[in-house]
Amino acid sequence: MKLNEITLFAVIFIGMFVLVMCYTAALNAMTKEKARAENRKKALSLMGKDLPVSVIRKDKGARLAYKGLMKFLEEDYQKSAELFEEALKLNLCDENKKFCFRWAAHCCLKINQREKYKETLFRAVQALSTDDDILVLYANRCADEGDYNNAEFYYNQALRYNPNCNYAYRALGFISQTRGKYGKAIEYFNTALSINEGDIDVMYEKAICHGVLGEYEKAEEFMTRAVANDDKDRYELYKKKLQNIIKISEKDLTNHERSTNLD
Repeated sequence: MKLNEITLFAVIFIGMFVLVMCYTAALNAMTKEKARAENRKKALSLMGKDLPVSVIRKDKGARLAYKGLMKFLEEDYQKSAELFEEALKLNLCDENKKFCFRWAAHCCLKINQREKYKETLFRAVQALSTDDDILVLYANRCADEGDYNNAEFYYNQALRYNPNCNYAYRALGFISQTRGKYGKAIEYFNTALSINEGDIDVMYEKAICHGVLGEYEKAEEFMTRAVANDDKDRYELYKKKLQNIIKISEKDLTNHERSTNLD
């Protein structure tokens, strides 16, 4: 192969390589721009369908929140949290404060900053002390840590400002159940079901409480109500749990009778 032919071949090869690289770069750019366009739509949707873009451009807090959502959707959670925190330094209305606090807290969970998450929610409670959603979020965190006294306090605070907060009643029922106060748990579950009669989780846990108290007919009633709107697998798990409770209760009763006969 002559030198000129080698040079031509090299030029063609380099040219093709450059074309492929340019095509790949352009394709990547188009893919990224498409992803950003989708994220922009999602961010605007999360901020509210009725919020005009012109408002976001003019309002500093809205701009920061929008940028925070974009960074969140791009999975840059640290930067996202920083932008929401920057927005919270402004004089925001309560609704916008709530929005920024919730997303800032969400970022903390994404980067596994559990203490920061709780601290952010506590600041939210201090700033929005009458908002039942924020109170419930903070109570949930307390309950997750086993701090049931504080959890009960904040769930009750949520009910003070929203007496129809179904979630607070069901959570108080779960706490009472955990503490072995099954009668009290049933009272909370009854109230929760009066607000949302289709709450399957509450039906199952109420059935378990009745089972522990030896009220087997009531237990079966709520098991039947729950399974009518649930999948069979979860029903079978609770059914087995209830059967074990009944076996333990019957065993304890038999042991008690034997003890009495010996006396």
